[in-house]
Amino acid sequence: TFFSPGSLYHEPDWMRPPRGPDVSPELRWYPVVTFLQLFDAPAITTTCGKRSPSTVPLQSLALLNSEFARARGKAFAARLAREAGDDPARLALAFRLVAGRPPGADERAACDAFLGKQREAYAAQQDGPARAWADLCQMLFASNTFLYVE
Repeated sequence: TFFSPGSLYHEPDWMRPPRGPDVSPELRWYPVVTFLQLFDAPAITTTCGKRSPSTVPLQSLALLNSEFARARGKAFAARLAREAGDDPARLALAFRLVAGRPPGADERAACDAFLGKQREAYAAQQDGPARAWADLCQMLFASNTFLYVE
């Protein structure tokens, strides 16, 4: 995983046990940024007439690496396996469902190359082909074609 919430904060040395005798109760170190805060979740402590939207790189990283995105990619790959037979049929169905169109020649070549590399990476695992398709589906969900309407 390239990104995790733990990478957004660092616990200072003085917060790690063992510490000297405390005058106050034990403090906990919590990460400041949550998944909803990345996407401009409202704060219940303040009021405002209109929230200004933001687009920051952490939003893309959170979507790419979240458990939710992995689970959706895996479920979509399972659907493609059920509804389409071979790789070309799966890829055509994936693009029809994600982009509303068939894949272009360059997109098909890029997806085939990606699947080949992922299958090599997962060759030692029993569910390697399914994981390769789950990775491809996750990347399709993160693509501009899926995220933005033209």
